[in-house]
Amino acid sequence: MLADRAERRWEPENQVPYLVYKDQWFTYDDLESVKKKMAWLKEQRFGGAFVWTLDFDDFNGRCGSSSEGAYPLVGMVAHELAGMDLSPVKDTVGSQSPSATPTSTKSPTVTGS
Repeated sequence: MLADRAERRWEPENQVPYLVYKDQWFTYDDLESVKKKMAWLKEQRFGGAFVWTLDFDDFNGRCGSSSEGAYPLVGMVAHELAGMDLSPVKDTVGSQSPSATPTSTKSPTVTGS
């Protein structure tokens, strides 16, 4: 599409690229947006990431530069999350143990005709 003069644009609020081609637009991820997503994920202290579908990545290694190779987006996820500190986060809100007080539930009344 870029060869057909589609214009790459950047959406600043969500930090993602999109293409505009004539009267159409297309959203996608690229190495820049994936890297920003991984930075946010680490900042929020999530324990990992998942990729919705592998076939949206460049599995033949033909779309980007030759140094990226196959699966550059998944490779970026792996690279950015390698060595991530997964130590537990201290609870800053506070927690209470659940009470062991039993509760009773009334059985429904069944009436016949």
